[in-house]
Amino acid sequence: MTFRSILTPRKGNMATPILVYINVAIFLLMVLCGVNFLFPTGISILKWGADFGPLTLSGEWWRTFTCNFIHIGVIHLLMNMYALLYIGAYLEQLVGTDRLSVAYVLTGLCSASASLMIHPDSISAGASGAIFGLYGIFLSYLLFHRIERHQRRSLLYSIGLFIVYNLLTGARTEGIDNAAHVGGLVSGLLLGAGYVQADRMQTDSRAISRIAEGVLLVLFILAFTEQTRLAPSEYEEIQAAWKSGELEKYATEETDGEETANSDTPILSPPTTTDPDKWETYTVDQLGFSCSYPAHWMTQKSNEQCILYLLDEQNSIAINHNKFDTKEELDEMHRTILHSMQGEPVEKINIQGKEFEKISVPMDYPVAGGGTIHVQQTLVFRLDRETLEGYLIICLTTDDSHEAEAQKLIESVQLKS
Repeated sequence: MTFRSILTPRKGNMATPILVYINVAIFLLMVLCGVNFLFPTGISILKWGADFGPLTLSGEWWRTFTCNFIHIGVIHLLMNMYALLYIGAYLEQLVGTDRLSVAYVLTGLCSASASLMIHPDSISAGASGAIFGLYGIFLSYLLFHRIERHQRRSLLYSIGLFIVYNLLTGARTEGIDNAAHVGGLVSGLLLGAGYVQADRMQTDSRAISRIAEGVLLVLFILAFTEQTRLAPSEYEEIQAAWKSGELEKYATEETDGEETANSDTPILSPPTTTDPDKWETYTVDQLGFSCSYPAHWMTQKSNEQCILYLLDEQNSIAINHNKFDTKEELDEMHRTILHSMQGEPVEKINIQGKEFEKISVPMDYPVAGGGTIHVQQTLVFRLDRETLEGYLIICLTTDDSHEAEAQKLIESVQLKS
């Protein structure tokens, strides 16, 4: 199944591409209306329906629905849409278009409720809670043996690894709403169990499915009603300040102050020059890592596992470092990388005396208004079983000049260990 075919609505593959197009269309509309393409502010995504306890629990209940279609920047959108396409391509053929559409909404509602339960004062948005719900449904089918035996083991392994890896990553990475992920996953498991039971019935399978969906909706309503009842009284004051515009004014002043106070550690630094021939050297002494990068790219440095992130128009390069506890964990990561590239050939390359593996895949992404944009996706990685360290370089380039710069960067990487 090709990337283009997955994005083409047709019988048996209708809900998945439509959900993707809805998410992308809303994001593009947000950008056209002035929301920042890369790093939207909290206020800007609140205006479009992000989940936020003081507002959601004081009358704006609809945010538990809309937050599942709002994304915090283009990278957040692309990551979620890739995951949605991956699971949707399999799951829609298994459960059908109607079920997948309803499941996305219901598990999204439950994920929003879980987020409100754990951290109601945080702004939350994105499709990942609903996507975890879809993975939960698929996991139910795998656990309850509704899939061919020879396929079940490999799928159970890959789906289970995806869920565990992302939950562990979310647990140790600030800014990831793991509560929403868990809420979506658990609700998906419950709904999936209902769908499996419906499939086992020779008659009334549709009625059983609707009952399962109805039960999950009632559980959400009961949970949300109780959350609303227990909401602090000051939430009403925050709601009044939001409606009057005072909250936006205050938040804007606070954000301006924080940007000034923290100007020495920006999230994304502007390029130091527009000269395409000028390059900078980047070093992480504690890792013994260094490389050169084009000075005309925007940069983000030392952000959790991503030790360097570069962006220039639609092109990006991310360099990630991982430390593993065991060789088995490292080997699992290796298998995960290979699986994510869907069996594309692996090339062994030598970079500054160190052996790396390289996978390159040309892809066509759809763009607004029709047509596609050609993207060269390149993964270069080294997983060292002696030091239990891993380096992963992910390059997305759209033209020959950026591809040449990415290749030059890769060739400049040096590891002391």
